[in-house]
Amino acid sequence: MAIFPKSRFWSRVDTAGSDHALFDDRAGLRARGVAVAATPLAHTCRYEVVTDDTWATVRAEVSVEGADWLRTVRLERAAG
Repeated sequence: MAIFPKSRFWSRVDTAGSDHALFDDRAGLRARGVAVAATPLAHTCRYEVVTDDTWATVRAEVSVEGADWLRTVRLERAAG
């Protein structure tokens, strides 16, 4: 597991919730984080984004989970 040099935390203003992201943006972007919100449906979102040094997306993964449900998506750029 990578150790990220930067961390940011946001509090939502539209509902109870927050977001915490860990990232390295020195050569492109590698970021991983968690967001939670209370409404309209309480949920937790986990995400990871990786770009190359030109900031073109290489991979993005998102998983959102609430009471009795889970949704995930993974997008990955093909080699070449």
